[in-house]
Amino acid sequence: MDIVDLKKFIYENNKVEDILLDLGCHSIKYNSYKNYFTCANPDGDNAVAVVIYNDDFLRCNNYTRNILNGDDISDLLTLITYYKKQTNIKHKLRNTVVYLHDFLNLKYDKRYKKKTELTHDPLAIFKKIKKESKVEVTELEVHGDEIFHDIIPLPHIDLIREGIMPWTCTRFNIGYSSRHKRHVFPHRYWAGDDNSYLGLIGRTAIEEYEFLDIAKYKPLGGYNFPKGMNLYGLNENYDTIQKAGYVVVVEGEKSVLRRHSRGDGTCVAAGCHTLTDEQVRILISLDVEIIIAWDKDISLEEIKNTCKRFHKIRPVSYLYDKWGILDETDSPCDLTDEVYKIMLQYKIKYE
Repeated sequence: MDIVDLKKFIYENNKVEDILLDLGCHSIKYNSYKNYFTCANPDGDNAVAVVIYNDDFLRCNNYTRNILNGDDISDLLTLITYYKKQTNIKHKLRNTVVYLHDFLNLKYDKRYKKKTELTHDPLAIFKKIKKESKVEVTELEVHGDEIFHDIIPLPHIDLIREGIMPWTCTRFNIGYSSRHKRHVFPHRYWAGDDNSYLGLIGRTAIEEYEFLDIAKYKPLGGYNFPKGMNLYGLNENYDTIQKAGYVVVVEGEKSVLRRHSRGDGTCVAAGCHTLTDEQVRILISLDVEIIIAWDKDISLEEIKNTCKRFHKIRPVSYLYDKWGILDETDSPCDLTDEVYKIMLQYKIKYE
């Protein structure tokens, strides 16, 4: 297998955790809502030092080690190569590929040549369109309102207490599932109409969910979909974004909803703090300024790495809490409307 197929095999066969254990990583946890693994380095005690995103690309961030080695992006194979180099300075990517084939009991073709990946190139899909009349993309299954068969079309009082207003709940079709005891966030397809849904995400309303080992977020009704192929809120906020001339990219759905409740329809949510190539392509296609507004706990280096993917393609800026007004895991959208607008006014242009 080449690198692309190898990463796809690891993802589709749920082998990430097994590989991390074999490498000596510990404190491994999976975040089902944001769809990534966290763990500690083999020689470290920071339980969230490493993040591996659970998709075809297996992007990886190591917040306490420099694993990039001059590359623009890093993935699980980069992480493996870094670890192996600590005991064998001659270990290279090809050796990592051999290691993975052996560990996964796959046949290794010695004629293997590294396939050039353009996963870091945000214009890759546009370049492909110029060369080919037909472009293969992941097909999304779009549903109608039949997916709401057991959902109460009313917001739970807890959402209103969090600053998400009834008119926003109506616009985004937010409801409640008494059977699952979950707030229900429908995800409309960004390029569809008001009745084009990819699926439903349920957030538990049970306060003691951690003690009871209940997943905080999970898909409902069997409608699983790749969140990395969509941007939450873009369907609903598209016209406002075009009129404003900019889009604010945040992590979570609630950030989009809070800003909409305050009369601001310029936000979309990626579902995490790393954009997929498809999300980058979608944002570029909007032809507006892109403003990155990740949560407080995301490093400045990673924020700039996100901005880099749009540099010289679209105007790109970012929000950064240089005043210390956010708590450790807060989003800029958690601020009062007045303070948020000041932070937006002092956005930092990426150059």
